[in-house]
Parts: sequence; structure tokens; C-alpha cells
Amino acid sequence: MQAASIENGPLCEGTARSRYAVNPDQAWSLLDACVRVHDITDIFRLTSEPWLEEIRRRGRDGVILIARVLAHRGGDLTVDVAHANKSGIQVFGLSDAVKNPSVFKHRLVVFRGRVFDELVAIGGRQVHVAETALEAENIMSAYSWRRARGEMQKGRRADALRVRRRRGGAGIVVSTRNAAYETGREVIMHVGDERIERTAPAAEFSRERDYLFLIEFMDAGPRGEGRVEGEDADAAEDGLGNGEATGHLVTFFTFGPPPAVQ
Repeated sequence: MQAASIENGPLCEGTARSRYAVNPDQAWSLLDACVRVHDITDIFRLTSEPWLEEIRRRGRDGVILIARVLAHRGGDLTVDVAHANKSGIQVFGLSDAVKNPSVFKHRLVVFRGRVFDELVAIGGRQVHVAETALEAENIMSAYSWRRARGEMQKGRRADALRVRRRRGGAGIVVSTRNAAYETGREVIMHVGDERIERTAPAAEFSRERDYLFLIEFMDAGPRGEGRVEGEDADAAEDGLGNGEATGHLVTFFTFGPPPAVQ
């Protein structure tokens, strides 16, 4: 059965789960296909058995599947990565890696970021990425009362919306949305060597959007040359500001649901 022929993500995952007792490898292949074509976001179900053991056993392939789900969920990574760690999945956040580079060398690290520069290098490219994170902001929009009620039902986070009724039948929709901001950390990714998933090296990155990047972490230190002192030194020790990490790109994803299969 093709994953694209199954009606939705939960049904697709459930079909793969039902096959696990008979053929674990076939069930895993179907689950991987389900995550690629459906908007599967339930990380808690995927980190329960039997999938948790499969993800651990399959190493990098298991982490790539989880990273794809994190991208589906929208890329607010702090809680999701912590949950993956608690479940025993070997994927880590950038802030932890830059604080202890020797401990996290060659580990898989996931982060949200935006490309701001690319350089041609021996054996591939160097892609410079500014790490970003999400923070909540409120937006107020005035509508007729009927339209306000309709607007409240839109979006993937409808539970974050509320409507105020005003005199004269008008309404105000107050929506809480996540906006990306730069953390001050930068990553130099090496793109094009044999460790990278084959789809990654040919990719062209937009500088107008954020991506979820999965890298093999290599090292970290102060940005540029010379010793960092004063407040910048404190920031570097905290993994915030004036920090520069290096790593090899494993793969990357855009945020939100996968494109519809035609």
C-alpha cells in the first residue's frame, strides 16, 4: 500500500503500526513514507512503542524522521527536542552543543535558522546560517462580528485566538502567533561531502525563509578572530550571542505540512 493513497496522517501511521508485528521493516518503511507525504505532528505517539525502539535502533535514519516531524510541528524546538532527549533519541539542541563542544562533537544537532551567506569551498559549499527562535506576539484585527467569528476558526492554532465583542456589532480578533527572531548564534555548515543525505547538496536556500537544519556538530567558539571579553564572553559561555558553530549538513526541511501529492 502506498502512503499517498491513505486518507490522512493518523490513519497512515495506524496502518504502519498494525503491520509492525508481522514485518517490522515493512512497517518502518511505510511509516517513513507516511511522514513524508502527510502532516504527521504527533511526536508523542511516534515516541511510544513500537516506534521508539525503531527510531533508536535506526540511528541517523530515525533522527531524520523525527526532525521531519519537528518541521511539520512548526519548529518551536525547545520543548520538542527536550522530549526527544528524554525518550532516549540522540538529537540535541544547538544551545547545548555550543556550551560543550567537545561533548557534542559528531552528535546530531537540530536548529531553526536562516541562510545569510554562501561560499564555495573545497569539496562543497560553506553555508552561513543565523539561528532563529520563536516568540509569541499578539495581533489585533477589527472585523464585523460575523467575520470575527469566522476568523477565529482559521489557522493551525485556532485555540490561540479570541474574539472581543464591541458596541455596534463589531468584533476584534486578538491572535497570538509565533514570530522568528535571531538568537545571536551562527552556524557554518559544510555542504557537499559524503556524509550528507543525497538530496541536500543540490539544494538552493532562500534567504527569505527559515529552515529546520539537522547537522553533524563539529565545534564552536567566539565569532571571528581574537579573544572575546566582557559581556560578549559571558554571552558566549551561555551559548548566546557572538557564538559561531561549525558542522556538516545532514538534511533540512521547510516548516509546516508537506506539499500535497498530485
